Amino acid sequence: MRTPTTRQELEELLRRAFEIDRMLPKVGLKNPTSILGQLVVIPDDERSLEDIQEDWEHARERITSADMELWEEANKWLGTIRGIKWAVVKKRCQGMGWKRIASYLVKKEFADRHLHRATLLRYFYDGLDEIVRKI
Repeated sequence: MRTPTTRQELEELLRRAFEIDRMLPKVGLKNPTSILGQLVVIPDDERSLEDIQEDWEHARERITSADMELWEEANKWLGTIRGIKWAVVKKRCQGMGWKRIASYLVKKEFADRHLHRATLLRYFYDGLDEIVRKI
């Protein structure tokens, strides 16, 4: 596992960690499913090309041990910052836009008003720089 030395490297690694997080199974109870769907197996020669291609695409989304290591490290990295910087870095690396981040901060009471995108960008860069300094 390489340690990022610049804010750009850190941002790329955090974005990848959140992609991995979305691929992981959900935490909590699973909805009951029918066993019948698991018993029926359709041979490949009777399936459509779209179904076979979709199975191949899902096979490429397997999580490796390096991905899990990155995910664990990214959680430690995010734990080094607190408050509004933490929220902005987390949400921006999850792919959220500036307007939604501003609304999120007000909703979660990190801020008392909607912040301008330049202010949010400054918090984002400050948070990334702080993480790089601490790791």
